[in-house]
Amino acid sequence: MYAALHLTHGCNLRCSYCYTGEKFGLHMTEETIRRSIDFLLANSPDRFLTITFFGGEPMLQFDRLKEAVLYARERVASGETSVERVHFRMITNGTLFTRESLEFLREHDVLFSLSLDGCREAHDANRPQFGGGSSFDAILAKIPMILELFPYTTVNMTIAPASAPFVARSIDFLLGAGFRYISASLAYTAPWTRESMDTLAGEYREVQKIYIRRSRAGQKFYFSLFDEKIRSHALGPSLSTECCGVGIRKVAIAPSGRLYPCVQYVQEDRAPQAAHSIGCVQTGFDPSRVDRFVHKNHAPREQCEGCAHVARCSNYCACTNQQTTGDSTRVSPVLCEHERMLIPLADEVAAILYREKNPAFLRKIYDESYVLSSYIEDCMGAECRRAGAA
Repeated sequence: MYAALHLTHGCNLRCSYCYTGEKFGLHMTEETIRRSIDFLLANSPDRFLTITFFGGEPMLQFDRLKEAVLYARERVASGETSVERVHFRMITNGTLFTRESLEFLREHDVLFSLSLDGCREAHDANRPQFGGGSSFDAILAKIPMILELFPYTTVNMTIAPASAPFVARSIDFLLGAGFRYISASLAYTAPWTRESMDTLAGEYREVQKIYIRRSRAGQKFYFSLFDEKIRSHALGPSLSTECCGVGIRKVAIAPSGRLYPCVQYVQEDRAPQAAHSIGCVQTGFDPSRVDRFVHKNHAPREQCEGCAHVARCSNYCACTNQQTTGDSTRVSPVLCEHERMLIPLADEVAAILYREKNPAFLRKIYDESYVLSSYIEDCMGAECRRAGAA
């Protein structure tokens, strides 16, 4: 089971594309945190539970985060639940990190994804501080410390019209800074135009060159927009009904304790968004609301019938569809156009590197043990470097 714990509605940034709505000072109380964890442990159908701390900016409530981690560990250790292990994750802008907070996260195995849109021009185009002004320098100063303690940190890069001209430069910046994993996505609700889409297509052409060049150099990296599409071709597409677990194995918990199918449904947790609630931690799931939501989400995307890309497309995301069209089964024209643009570009990269039998590329795409074996290699390499330095 995957759960998002929204610790607060507050945030120290004011990102232009944020889907969580107005930022205000409502935080999850200690009582609600404990009830939320008790609820998740009691309702998880799996032996493993993943809890992601969300916001707003969860680091604004770091003391509550620590309480949640320690309480969940204590509950699991007691043996009173069928859940054997809780994995912790967090989505954060990283600007509030200190060495002390990072060391706590590392000690307690709390992994995180860092919201960073790339180079200065891209990042500051959409992610100003509360009250205005650049937030880039605040996170730039933290990057060495972050990568020292969490060298495999994933960057969440959001692409909006204002940052589209800087996509290729941003990929180079992030990889050059030492990040290896870039999870990129489009701000689908942003005001995309024909011109900004054409600009993005041109930037993806430049990213193709970066991807091929770094693959030929044997570098290890992951760029989700290309790699996910390439894997969907190489390993076979996934059925849309299997891709989105909202209402089944995913749940988001608002600071109030209300349950939602996914993070994008929480928003400000008040009317009209609260209409999407599927229960609360105090009383549990509302079966009729859950069934209604799951049934609707699994309805076919009629507008996608006959499309050559349908099995490799992101049309399955109920949250994105709801945000952009007001209907969880109706796909945004922006998403549709982006997928039609992206898939052929990713396939072009794959065709070139496959013909070359590029070892770094083939291993990343086809070797199921790649993540583990690559990590072991890195650890052994680091140990050798330390031994050599000694």
